[in-house]
Amino acid sequence: DLVLFDQRGSGLSQPSIRCPQYEEHVTNLLLNHYTPTPNSNLYRSATLACQRHLKASGIAINQLATHFSAIDVVDIMTALGYEKWNIQSVSYGTRLGIEIQRRYPEKVRTLLLDSVYPPSAHLFQSWPTLLNTSLDRMFQHCEADTSCAISASEYKERFWALMDRLKKDPLLFNIHNTNSKLDHILLSDQTLLAILFHAEYRTNILSYLNDAIFELEDNKTEAIQPFVDDYVSNLFDDSFSDAVYWAVECHDNPEIDIEKYTQTSAQYARLNPYLLKDNDICKIWNQDYVYTPLNAVKQAKTPVLIFSGEDDPITPSDWAIDSAAEFNNNAYLFSFFGVSHSVLDNKYCATKLYSDFVNDPSKRPRANCRVGDVDNYFDNAVIADDDSDDGNDNNDETQEESAEKEVVVAIDSDEKRLPN
Repeated sequence: DLVLFDQRGSGLSQPSIRCPQYEEHVTNLLLNHYTPTPNSNLYRSATLACQRHLKASGIAINQLATHFSAIDVVDIMTALGYEKWNIQSVSYGTRLGIEIQRRYPEKVRTLLLDSVYPPSAHLFQSWPTLLNTSLDRMFQHCEADTSCAISASEYKERFWALMDRLKKDPLLFNIHNTNSKLDHILLSDQTLLAILFHAEYRTNILSYLNDAIFELEDNKTEAIQPFVDDYVSNLFDDSFSDAVYWAVECHDNPEIDIEKYTQTSAQYARLNPYLLKDNDICKIWNQDYVYTPLNAVKQAKTPVLIFSGEDDPITPSDWAIDSAAEFNNNAYLFSFFGVSHSVLDNKYCATKLYSDFVNDPSKRPRANCRVGDVDNYFDNAVIADDDSDDGNDNNDETQEESAEKEVVVAIDSDEKRLPN
């Protein structure tokens, strides 16, 4: 059996927690040209208006946090009559999966953590390094690619020259995606930075991004167009709630260490103007909230399978390594070279490893499937249990070896909004 659910306030859950103020702000930002400080001030105003809107609607903002969602999952599974389950989690979902295992270890048979966001990590505190690393990855990939043929340092200078040009003279872009609520945007330096980071969630994309940057230098837009369309469509994704995202992120994490954030940002001279220090949105979301820390796992006995993509921009491999250490000898960690965010969505081998793991969690899955593995960029991961049929005979034979029917709880939630 496969069980999926929407977290409080998101997807099809009721009450739906939405703030039109955020969509209005995004629309305003994409249609006009603001420098980072005015943009951040506008986002702060949208957040304050969102808070007033939710409170007037009777929404219990303080009941949005990962530990509340963990309780919800157990309530759902109890209502469905399941005593134990296998948890498959991706991105933010891994943080929820870890919290479920920590609170209710007797309920969890196995735990898959794909692209780990552990309780010890702090997305907003780490943002300067994550953003800088994503750019360096693009520059270094070009240097190693014979078709690119320029050094990372030269590419970096050309990129920032392009950013300076877009800061002064943004490009008008028509939007081709029919799912978007806009027919055009202004491509500014800030928007380009966000588009590139968002694009790196996809595996094997760096060469295409390099081509897009070089064409953009000559005011050619064909190569960058799909990335612009995808980014804008994502911003207006009706299945995503900005209010829930910010509430959960802010409630889960301790207050940002501004001094440390400032010191880190100062290391990245060209990025520094985009890394504002004086506009912590979480101070608004946490003004009436008593912080409840997400504790690390201690002496967990649950078998854990961990996947990490070495090119992941938002949940770096270091976080997976730290998570594996938390689970002592019960965690199997597999890192995939050249893979970005959500390994299950990009590697058939990961699906095979997960299938073997669920069927026999006492044995480390064999990783030889990584040799000659074919990338599946857009296929959804196959959830393995006894009765599933993914059209692959080898997988079916493995699944039939297990006599016990299992339930998989899938938690898949990407970090779709970037810190302002």
